[in-house]
Amino acid sequence: MKQKKKKMNIKVTITFLCILLLMFGIYFIMKTINSNEYKLKKIGYSTKEISVINTNDSYIEYALNNKYQEKLADFIKTNDFKLEFLDSYLKYYNEHKNVPINDIVYLVNNDITYEYSTSLMEFTKDKYFLKTRIERYLNYQKNHNELSIREIVKRVNSDIDYDFYTNDVDSDTSLGFLIIANKHYKLSSNYTPSDLITIEGKYAKYSQGQVNSTVYEEYKKMYNDMKNEGLTLLIQSPYRSYNTQYSIYNSYVAKDGKANADTYSARPGYSEHQTGLAIDFATPSTTGLSNEEFGNTEEFKWLKDNAHKYGFILRYKQGEEYITGYMYESWHFRYVGVDAATTIYNEGLNYEEYFTYYVLKK
Repeated sequence: MKQKKKKMNIKVTITFLCILLLMFGIYFIMKTINSNEYKLKKIGYSTKEISVINTNDSYIEYALNNKYQEKLADFIKTNDFKLEFLDSYLKYYNEHKNVPINDIVYLVNNDITYEYSTSLMEFTKDKYFLKTRIERYLNYQKNHNELSIREIVKRVNSDIDYDFYTNDVDSDTSLGFLIIANKHYKLSSNYTPSDLITIEGKYAKYSQGQVNSTVYEEYKKMYNDMKNEGLTLLIQSPYRSYNTQYSIYNSYVAKDGKANADTYSARPGYSEHQTGLAIDFATPSTTGLSNEEFGNTEEFKWLKDNAHKYGFILRYKQGEEYITGYMYESWHFRYVGVDAATTIYNEGLNYEEYFTYYVLKK
């Protein structure tokens, strides 16, 4: 009797264990079927792709609610991936399967819709790239394919893809110290700065003249610091009115012809001197505006390394005549403020480049 009862208990235990095992199996199967990994595999994703998708609930939700996307995991792995642009990434990929994934993400994120090319991507990676000038970069490259990407960006940002005086616009006089006047930006004939101050005699080479009051104060700081080093920096030519520049320019035209005059003298309305922010410097020993004279002085050597600390920049650099449209002028300095001057000095920019990238931004 006891043996029969024992056998019965064993049967009950085995039956219970079988039921328990069956229930566990059913639970495991149901859990597996309902798992995201199982569902993603059913859609077509590999274990490797699923491991990428599983890093974010939003990615999982997208994958589960859409058909299999061949490059979904690859897009997710890029540094600048944005889920809200995923449909656009995939659309771009389906239309341009030869384009690298990282490039697609960059172009879509920045809303760059130009036809893909290696040059396009090289332009976008240049530090001073501006999206609004893409077409101009590409067009300039067609006729100057011997130039580097950096040089093309520099030239287009300096507007020399346009001929001088042919595509000029009115200069924005509200920009204060960052106003620009060159062969692409002009000042009106009735523009006169409102904050001019008369220069004291001891600072003037010949006649006193006027200059912007802030510029004058910064110049005096520079003058005193140079004086402490045994150097003397004088003002030879500061502010000039439109009418004064008109007379000066036309006298040069009469003497040397228009083409030659344009290489060293600004047409009226295009001169920085009209802003009251530009100064032609001299020393007690220099007799005129001459690179041979002023460019070889200790004062000039000091200015090249220190003028930016006071907000001044060498405006017409040697070797950049093709950018500025003027001959190298070692004596011509322009006030732009300490921050701008320091950036220009540290980054080796001309003012055209700085203005376009940091001020105009288009």
